[in-house]
Amino acid sequence: MPNNLARKIMKKLNILLLLFILFSFSCKKEPAVEKDTTYTFLDSSVYEESVLEAEYIFYEYDKYGNFTTRSFLTYKKIPEFSDRSRTFTVNPNITHIKIFRKLSSFTISLPGGKEAWISEIFYLTKGSHKNITVNRNTMTQSTEPF
Repeated sequence: MPNNLARKIMKKLNILLLLFILFSFSCKKEPAVEKDTTYTFLDSSVYEESVLEAEYIFYEYDKYGNFTTRSFLTYKKIPEFSDRSRTFTVNPNITHIKIFRKLSSFTISLPGGKEAWISEIFYLTKGSHKNITVNRNTMTQSTEPF
């Protein structure tokens, strides 16, 4: 009789072990696909009568404040040009952006003059999207923001 009891216990343990193994392999998750970090930039003042052409330089930095890459965007006053924004995808280790503006042609006096830094530093969250819009009232400065 004790031998029969030991067999029943071993049989139940084997079944539990088999169920555990099947359950652990069936619950394996696929590795998560990492979303891109992106930002969309729009200069709404370029489409006013006062600004005819503008170039923007986007300086991208990592979490240690090290400059990593630079992107360029030029706006020209073209009436048919309907897509006024541009989306950039950045390296996953980029945490913030500083923007420098060069105005080639304008008919009014803008804060900061012809060439200026946008005063704000734009922080990005990994795997998310940020909209950045500037206009003629956006604060600018002659020195790089810190």
